[in-house]
Amino acid sequence: MTRHDVAPPGLDDPPPLPQAEDSERAVLGLILCTRDAGETLRQARALLQSEDFFRPLHRDLFDAMPRALTPAGVDLSLLHLELAKDPERYEGAGGALALTTIQEYGWTSPNLERHAALIRAARRKRDTIALARQMDAASRNGDQFEQAMPQFIGALKELERTHTDALGPRAWSVSTLLDARLQEPRALFPGGLLSTGDSLLLAGDAGLGKSRLMLEQAVALASGTPWLGFDVAAPARVGVVTLELTRFHLQSRLKRMFLSPQLEACEGWLWFLTREDLPEGLDLLTTGIARLEQWCLDTQLQVLQLDPLSRLMHGSVEDNEHLALLIRNLDRLRDATGVSPELVHHVRKPMPQRGSAPASEGLAAVRGGTVLTAGVNAVLLLERRDSLRKLSFEKVSFGPEPDPLWLAIPKDGSATQLIQAPDQKSAANRSRIQEALVQAGEAGLSRAEIESAVGLVRSTIQRHLEALIEKGQVCSTGARGDHYSRYFASAHASPASIAGDAFVSEQMPMDYEE
Repeated sequence: MTRHDVAPPGLDDPPPLPQAEDSERAVLGLILCTRDAGETLRQARALLQSEDFFRPLHRDLFDAMPRALTPAGVDLSLLHLELAKDPERYEGAGGALALTTIQEYGWTSPNLERHAALIRAARRKRDTIALARQMDAASRNGDQFEQAMPQFIGALKELERTHTDALGPRAWSVSTLLDARLQEPRALFPGGLLSTGDSLLLAGDAGLGKSRLMLEQAVALASGTPWLGFDVAAPARVGVVTLELTRFHLQSRLKRMFLSPQLEACEGWLWFLTREDLPEGLDLLTTGIARLEQWCLDTQLQVLQLDPLSRLMHGSVEDNEHLALLIRNLDRLRDATGVSPELVHHVRKPMPQRGSAPASEGLAAVRGGTVLTAGVNAVLLLERRDSLRKLSFEKVSFGPEPDPLWLAIPKDGSATQLIQAPDQKSAANRSRIQEALVQAGEAGLSRAEIESAVGLVRSTIQRHLEALIEKGQVCSTGARGDHYSRYFASAHASPASIAGDAFVSEQMPMDYEE
């Protein structure tokens, strides 16, 4: 790649100073290319100063960007005018051609924090070399060196303090941690459910709709539309790896579940790899993680769905060593790319002697147990409840755990429907029955009259009446289920209606004897 802002070194020139030229261009290019340039520039300026850049053009560009920022992003024409105020310096660094080259770098990697760390690390090395050269020059004069030694020691300590966050693995003191320039993860769903770099696991029995649920989430993230009542903070680039669906079945599912405008909004933000694209499979325990890392970097993915986990690791999902390696590899993927991996997995099968009873509940139901659930930031559990699905948030590391959601999957294969919780629906129906009885007053209502008043089927009304009678909120003048019984709100019960048994008489009342 041609460098426009530095002449090729001669044979007698000193070794070049440490620099992270590709990372400098990646940071600047990302600001130029991103849809939300203002937010990206704010994050970059929280991590870097113009002095951190090695190339003069890069320093000038970083300083000029705020003045060229518009609601639609960084205006290249304004940026060109800003840099051209010093035409000799600008053209000497390559001019508009160098600016175009930097812009192309914006599509190479979305990991702003990683590139910023490399830039700061290179500056620390340059500062260390500069200080060493000063000490070397001072050492040639003994008296001057002794006088300058306290100053050099202070400079070394300051150098270490200001560049602590650019060092390799080491312990952080309270002061260095509090003073460090750290980038806040971008929220994908507000409230702490999922942010960039977090990991998520969705588990459930086979055939419950886990894949379709994650597909709906992928489309929602890519199009910036809500998912199951959760708002999407901003559109995100999503990659889906599915080894269960062919391209044809994936295409059919997309057409059934989503409207065309929502899918059109995903263009450029949502990508798929099916089992036909991966004929040799993908092993997250070996080379597969490197292949995914490259795909995430090339496509600038922010979310990566892996479905199903059992077919993406050539090892046992119950083997602790295999699972520990999986978690380490996923952490490596997150650190290198900033992507949020989402795993689709199964729960443990029920014990044969227990029939259809679940083998365990909550996090313990997930295959792989605590090794797997402890290694991710969020765990969602999908369960069958008669014809409905219950989605529970068993673990959310960085926010409150939302209440369980109740879902209905239409038989025509269209989008999943978010419905009212059954207990809430029952309470609402019982309230409607009570309200009708209160309005009827002392006259009460028969079961047929209640059916006409509230619009519920007879079996549902009878079930709610029995529950209300057991709670003492409704009285009856006859035996339970008797066609001639009349029902009253407890406040309007007559003495005759509560004679004998407390609220329900098992004998036909005298008023109805022929």
